[in-house]
Amino acid sequence: MIKKMIDFWYRSKFECRRRVSITRDIPKIVILYHIPKSQEVKYKNWTDGFTEGMKLLKEDYTITWMNLADVQPTGEELNQYDFIIAKTGWYDRVDNYLRKLKNLRTPRGIVVSCSYPPYEDSTLFFYDVVWYQTFYYAKYINKHPAIFHAYGGNIKDFSKLTWSKTEPKKYDVISIGILEPYKRFEKIVSFPGNSKLIIGNKNTQYYSEKEDFFKENQIEVIDFVPQNEIPKYILNAKQLYIPAEINGGGERIIMEFKGCGIPIIIEDDNPKLEEILRGPNWDETSYGEGIRRGLNYYINKNSHQKLNILYPRKNLKVGRYCCAGGKLEIIGNGYVEIGSFCRIGKGTVIKTEHSIETDKPVIIGNGVIIEKDVVINPGISIGDGVYIKAGMEVREDIPSFFLLASNDKAPIPRFDMKTIETVSQTKWWLWSDRKIKSKKQYFEQYLNKKEFPIIL
Repeated sequence: MIKKMIDFWYRSKFECRRRVSITRDIPKIVILYHIPKSQEVKYKNWTDGFTEGMKLLKEDYTITWMNLADVQPTGEELNQYDFIIAKTGWYDRVDNYLRKLKNLRTPRGIVVSCSYPPYEDSTLFFYDVVWYQTFYYAKYINKHPAIFHAYGGNIKDFSKLTWSKTEPKKYDVISIGILEPYKRFEKIVSFPGNSKLIIGNKNTQYYSEKEDFFKENQIEVIDFVPQNEIPKYILNAKQLYIPAEINGGGERIIMEFKGCGIPIIIEDDNPKLEEILRGPNWDETSYGEGIRRGLNYYINKNSHQKLNILYPRKNLKVGRYCCAGGKLEIIGNGYVEIGSFCRIGKGTVIKTEHSIETDKPVIIGNGVIIEKDVVINPGISIGDGVYIKAGMEVREDIPSFFLLASNDKAPIPRFDMKTIETVSQTKWWLWSDRKIKSKKQYFEQYLNKKEFPIIL
């Protein structure tokens, strides 16, 4: 009974905070995290999908970073901000710190950085927004009304890597992660070959207990290496093996390196890693835009009303402010990647395909307009600014700023080539929300006309 009363109290406080209005032109956000000084490399230069994703929001929000290893703000100090983002796991340092603060009134969200669920409603509803990493995890928090997918690797640093199948390799298999039981690194023994490598933090009890085992089986173990040095090991291995348990992590390393082409092996009992391995390429942009969705939900409470906004799914990566005339139907076991500012008509069907031989997603660019009842075939790539008329079947790739108006004729340019070149160079879909709003009159006046203005 006492637990139910506590949970009810937290739910009531949650509903009260939702009524708070934020009127500041540029909302002030504070990010709370904890990286101990003993982790010298990360403490001085924390770089991953989250930090890179937050850079996408720097023009729309005033962002302050606070490491609890350096500063312990009071509740009143945090009340000077419009929103708090806690980058933490449930019951970890930052979460515990926030929940113990007195007089904390500022709305807050948690970027869940762990694999285990919250065990009480009071923990879950302490936060106004909850960002989660995988759709597998969403089932643990789905009673909360404001949950948003936000995850991605720092892929831009590794996007140009290419693993070669023909070049000789030093390692038969490589595995990466902190040396703990839930990583199950002992399974690497079953792989054929004599050259096996594990990269991870050796300062653990698990490694102390397993050190002789690894030596006896001729498995090389090296301590933590900086992120920018990992590729040289990856590209020099025949395969990447992540044997982690379901709550044992491994998502990030798969996201960052699956694009280079190295074969990645996971265990059959880990559907969460299967989701990452077979799904879209979640990157730093995915992370940043996921955070933006949650902030918009809370700070701009009316921004999504009357719009059928598209949100990411297990098989759908989608950018900013895309909408559909109904539920977008995706058929097949592949995935789809859609850019930002796209409009998709009712009855549109996207066909996908995934197999060992074929793993080409459907790609739809930015600022694309697709009218109703369109069929898009597997593996199709649709460029930026494309317009597709109702009832079309897309059988081949469409270049940027072209129009498909007939199933019997090839696509034609929407504008003259000079205008296409000008608009392509602006890449307006990468602009901040504030910059786009400042150019509102141009979009309203010219978007549906034959000539697009110069809006640099």
